[in-house]
Amino acid sequence: MFALVNKGRDDEYTVDEKLREIDVANENLHSSTDYTGKVSIFHASAAYSRLLAFLQAVSAACQGRTLRQLRGEDGAGKGKNNAPALAQADEKTESKADSTTSSSTTPPSILALRTMLSELEKMIDECPPADKRAPASGGSSVSASSASSGAAPASRFGSPAFRTFLTLLKDRSHTLIDAVLDKVEPEQQQSWPDMNAQPDEQAKKWQEEGMEKLRQFKEQQEKSGKGPHKHTHTLPPGVVISHGAPGKEAPTTAPAAPSSSSSSAAASSSSSSASSLLATNAPPSASPVPPATSDNHSLILHHLSRYLLQSFGDIRRLDYGTGHELNFMCFLYALSQCGVLDMSNQLHLERVVGWVFDPYVTLMRKLQTTYWLEPAGSRGVWGLDDYCFLPFLFGASQLIGHKHIKPKSVRYQEILDGFSGDYMYLASIRFIMSVKTCSFAEHSPMLNDITIIKIWNIVHDGLWRMYLAEVLGKFAVVQHFIYSPFLPEWPVKPVEVEEVKEEAPCCGDAIHFPSSFAARQASTQV
Repeated sequence: MFALVNKGRDDEYTVDEKLREIDVANENLHSSTDYTGKVSIFHASAAYSRLLAFLQAVSAACQGRTLRQLRGEDGAGKGKNNAPALAQADEKTESKADSTTSSSTTPPSILALRTMLSELEKMIDECPPADKRAPASGGSSVSASSASSGAAPASRFGSPAFRTFLTLLKDRSHTLIDAVLDKVEPEQQQSWPDMNAQPDEQAKKWQEEGMEKLRQFKEQQEKSGKGPHKHTHTLPPGVVISHGAPGKEAPTTAPAAPSSSSSSAAASSSSSSASSLLATNAPPSASPVPPATSDNHSLILHHLSRYLLQSFGDIRRLDYGTGHELNFMCFLYALSQCGVLDMSNQLHLERVVGWVFDPYVTLMRKLQTTYWLEPAGSRGVWGLDDYCFLPFLFGASQLIGHKHIKPKSVRYQEILDGFSGDYMYLASIRFIMSVKTCSFAEHSPMLNDITIIKIWNIVHDGLWRMYLAEVLGKFAVVQHFIYSPFLPEWPVKPVEVEEVKEEAPCCGDAIHFPSSFAARQASTQV
């Protein structure tokens, strides 16, 4: 996660890329004490326990159900996992009877959420990339004007036009959310949670005890000489750490760049000038400004907007990852506290997956293919996926007990083509196969290893443990977690110090990762 500046590469970094490097570097100067403190507090918080309960409920609602059944389209393959009819993933036609059935059984507030996502999809067309970006297979088409005009060739990294999309979303977020809240029954609106609620005495006591434990832990760490991360390994030629912590035998000056005014200027930029650049030219923040009034409705809109705006990617780094995906689940949980859906109602949870979460995943794929969003903290082939996790978790739950589709079935393209319209796990692998350029075993070894497991129950249980450890247990995600009155920070149990080792200690984990869509386009042009 530590950003690198390769000053000797042919295609010099743009100002946007430099800003992202400085931002990532400043965010990740932490010691093991910082990791331990934030993760320990998060795991003891009310937010953590509430999120776990919500995610478990959603996953259970998916078990043995196709996407059509989750949407209430019962005419398409009744029963649980009994080999439904083949359906293309991009099939958009629905029978009149199915549409009537799904609409009559889906709460209006959940249908309003689906409408909100449709509005967000339309906003993409209002913010086309300025450069030439060919969409990946299955992705959205870039506007003909940008593709046919004399636009500059596409950067391998995220398009700055994504910032325009997020800024537009920020301007319209309250209107979009209000349209959803208006569908809540009036009597439920009267019982909306108080945004000024305070923790009880027991929570305050646990919080004080936890702070004391962490203070003692920090003292022990300082006595043992453990501090912020220092690079002691050799860096590649021409590479420096953008936050100025030099590696062992790191070059003091960068090698000569190609002769051009822009490249020489980039090669001679100092860290001080970069800092001033960050201060003067930083892109606008996507975070909403807290309301000046203490009106409860205004505060609810404010906190819901915070989750929504962080559900689609980072406005500065132009990336997307499991942390943003988690924010969308936080958004849905917060809406459940406002009466938009009922966590205790099986039908509500099914409809949320079928009509909201799955369209959200589809929308994110369109954003990724349109703006070539970078993977946030990607582990490359050593991760489950560059961008997401929950479609695999919920998708594995869908396939539990299936009579015909086994984990090994994902190796066959005809299975992916025929059933990806009904199962999120298959749709996710089909999308990966459409944008990656080598064999499945090479670009997704972890997913490939899962194919040797015999039953989906084991796959689901393993993915759940992996999600707890690799997403909810990682500082890279926890450091950005948004606490709110819906998901408060105060503890619901004693804070236990869970020592967390430093993450991303190697500079190789910190290089900006070009999106796989750029590699795909490059391979098709060869």
